[in-house]
Amino acid sequence: LPQEDFKRFKDKLSHSDFEGKGNIPQGRLENADRIDTKNLLMDFFGGVNAVDVTMDVFTQINLRDAAEKLREEREKALGPQQTPERSANG
Repeated sequence: LPQEDFKRFKDKLSHSDFEGKGNIPQGRLENADRIDTKNLLMDFFGGVNAVDVTMDVFTQINLRDAAEKLREEREKALGPQQTPERSANG
């Protein structure tokens, strides 16, 4: 992600409540780089949910291409039978 999109991603992440699991406090994200942010996602949501949260936030901030690319990468890694919410048209 370009830096500006990454900044928007972190901002939205600190204000999103994903399925009642809460959000990552803004103070924890404020100076986090990409690796720190990934680690925070894993700590707060767990591995599988971290990917879902990331796709959800990408969609909310109009990065649908990035969300779709992540969905495709997850499907390649896990196989289609283990990937929830498969798109009917794609």
